[in-house]
Amino acid sequence: MKLKNKPNGPIIVDFTSTVKREKVVKATRTYNKINTGECLSAASLNMDGATKPIYVSEHLTASTRYLFYLARMFAQKHNYENCWTSFGKVYLKRNQNESRIYVSSQEDIPSKNI
Repeated sequence: MKLKNKPNGPIIVDFTSTVKREKVVKATRTYNKINTGECLSAASLNMDGATKPIYVSEHLTASTRYLFYLARMFAQKHNYENCWTSFGKVYLKRNQNESRIYVSSQEDIPSKNI
């Protein structure tokens, strides 16, 4: 479903199951990680039109979107390797050897360090 009558506007897809949704999001992230120079685009899906990147993301509430923003800023400043969302929850990971950290609220991220 297109939100606005624009040719390049966002498209929201409502999946019948969370498993299917997670498979699509994971496949997109994997594709973009493998093809670092060329992210998912209309051309990579053999679609006509301009070669513009296609961004796939999970729909987040306004408060979770802001929390994800704060977590990303914290991760950049403190050299964390990963910051991601899954099933509407925000996670951080310092490196591959450490376990993930669930960020449940703004109090979990010291704002003075952002």
